[in-house]
Amino acid sequence: MGHLHRGGAITAVLGLLLATVTPAPAVAGRDPRPALRNPISAEFADTFADPVIVRGQDGFWYAYGTTDPLHEGERVFHRIPTARSADLVRWTYVGDAFTADQQPPYAAPGAGFWAPDVRFLDGRYVMYFTVTDTTVSPEGGDFAIGVA
Repeated sequence: MGHLHRGGAITAVLGLLLATVTPAPAVAGRDPRPALRNPISAEFADTFADPVIVRGQDGFWYAYGTTDPLHEGERVFHRIPTARSADLVRWTYVGDAFTADQQPPYAAPGAGFWAPDVRFLDGRYVMYFTVTDTTVSPEGGDFAIGVA
């Protein structure tokens, strides 16, 4: 994946998002302001909280999100779900950043990983994330910042 200036990447992503948001058809008797439909998550996921998007050296865009099911009723909590797109509109799920046996040793069973941030530093990608529950204290419930 390639390095992008954060402000430039955000501006590019927002510009593409705004260009692809289309008004829904107007219905008589309803609010005259058109409802907006976001095509990005319609097929890929119902929820993809706290995303970070980076452009890879292969030219694709990669999105990473908070631990959640991708679709309502799925009941699978993906540990930092990862998606890939060539155009920032159509996304494909490509896996999770962590499997159950890859979580940090200080993460409590069932801990979630929130708000990932991916950076290209010194020739490699680094992901920072919040761990929602740790084994650091006997009471549990502590949060931590992880890096992978």
